[in-house]
Amino acid sequence: MGKVHFDPSRRKFPRVHLKAFAEIVSVAKHDISREFNAECTDISEGGCRIELDTLLSGPDIDYGIKVGIDLPDGQPRLIINGKIVWLKEENKDLLAKYLVGIQFNELKFEEKERIKKFVQSQLG
Repeated sequence: MGKVHFDPSRRKFPRVHLKAFAEIVSVAKHDISREFNAECTDISEGGCRIELDTLLSGPDIDYGIKVGIDLPDGQPRLIINGKIVWLKEENKDLLAKYLVGIQFNELKFEEKERIKKFVQSQLG
């Protein structure tokens, strides 16, 4: 996946800062899944940004992912299908971190409303 320039002002939905545990499950060839613990650093109705310590490779992202996010709203973990739309490596204090942009696919009405409510509470 090449370097992609993205203009945040062109976002369809407002995005807010979030610091929450997240888990990415990727389904690679032959239905072999891999799990990655991560941190969700921002979210909108359309997607989120995840930070993790492990580089996702082609096989991890070619078949789509599921992302689980613990929103701080006291409800169970959100489990959402998505696709990775960009990857970026960032070095902080000599430690490599990987930032991943995820676009949500096929959000259920309840999931969209829950995210929308959280975003509005943070913009408030």
